[in-house]
Amino acid sequence: MTLSRLKWLSVVAPALFITVFETARHLLLDEFLHLWAGSVLVLVVISTVAFAFSRTVFGTIERMQREIVQRNEELSARNAVGIAVSQAHDLDEALGRALETVLQITGAEAGEILVLEEESHELVMKAHRGIAAEVFREMTRFKPGEGLPGLVASSGEPVLVNDLPDDPRFLRQSVTAWGFRSFAGVPLKSKNQVVGVMDVASLDSRRVSRESLDLLIAIGNQIGVAIENARLLEQMRFVAVLEERDRIGREIHDSFAQTLGYLNMQSRAIEAHLVKGRYEQALNDVQQMGTGVRGAFKDVREAIFSLRFTLTPDRDMITILRDYSQEFSRTCGIPVELEAPPDETLRLPPGTQVQLVRIVQEALTNVRKHAGASRVTVRLRKEVQGIAMSVEDDGQGFDIESLNGKAQQRFGLSIMRERAEAAGASFSLQSRPGQGTVILVELLNERVGEPWNA
Repeated sequence: MTLSRLKWLSVVAPALFITVFETARHLLLDEFLHLWAGSVLVLVVISTVAFAFSRTVFGTIERMQREIVQRNEELSARNAVGIAVSQAHDLDEALGRALETVLQITGAEAGEILVLEEESHELVMKAHRGIAAEVFREMTRFKPGEGLPGLVASSGEPVLVNDLPDDPRFLRQSVTAWGFRSFAGVPLKSKNQVVGVMDVASLDSRRVSRESLDLLIAIGNQIGVAIENARLLEQMRFVAVLEERDRIGREIHDSFAQTLGYLNMQSRAIEAHLVKGRYEQALNDVQQMGTGVRGAFKDVREAIFSLRFTLTPDRDMITILRDYSQEFSRTCGIPVELEAPPDETLRLPPGTQVQLVRIVQEALTNVRKHAGASRVTVRLRKEVQGIAMSVEDDGQGFDIESLNGKAQQRFGLSIMRERAEAAGASFSLQSRPGQGTVILVELLNERVGEPWNA
């Protein structure tokens, strides 16, 4: 009964009772009510009706209060699981935290989460919390339909057993031997597809109730979405790594192809000088070639060094850039200052983060090779529309139009522009001779959502 109906009942029922009672009194009981027994009867009737009415009204209110409390507890439990999952850094940690919360809510002594592997199509235990972990690990893999977890996975329906030792479908005998008596398993679903199973078990045969099962189903759907999101994120990371490897391969080919071409021409020139006895010219060319080789070696080492910092999507971007800036300053002798909002992290989609980090790395490489700068500043700042990232140096600068004659420097800028476009960001360059260089990349919020977290 809703509050609206209860309100109308509290108004209509007394009025209806008085109307009926007065009609009956005038028509049938006027003479009888003058007697002592008649007064007693009236009192009994009124008391009985008032008691029944009060019991109906307050019983309805109490039932509604219980429903409200139950819903609040369910929402609180789901919120607690959501917080536990969101604070975790990886899927295994998220599942473990979710299980801990579930055990606190249900009072069960043990729980496990099994995830359906896409390759083998088997349930594999990914997390266990509570007591007797060793007996639950008697079986850590289940085929669909095998045991109670497999039954939940194949049917997509929950299972509740309160006489576990007598249920032949339960296969882990050491669990019942340990003393567990009740078991509940619920499917973990995402987009109506089973992606795993969550089980809880208790030593008390009455601990896991039908009401607990309803709550577990709701939480299971929440965890199922978290599992699917983790899988999608892992796929994104894998694709980002493949794309980055392909792009780096092209960059290395284009960059070092020039060096190898130069070394090839130098070796031919040296050979010609030696044949014709021009030993001083040959020595001069050998020295130039040595300089080129040392430069190429430094570029290769820097490329490997940059990769070590780039392909780390588990860390936020500010941390990556701070560590890279410190290492770059130490190895190259050029101070790099990172300016970013304090006490915040910046988490971007893996592919976007890789592109922006690589832009900074390429910009710093250009500073080392061409700028002659004494200081570099990397800035990350919030803007109304999104994120702005800049790399500013106090070096010699250059005339942008003069880049047509500097293939290597032009190549580095084209790489950065290409990476910015791949991330969906804008790229701009400001420089004048003697006034340093500023590279600016701007990324709209619509490309990354809300990436800043305090």
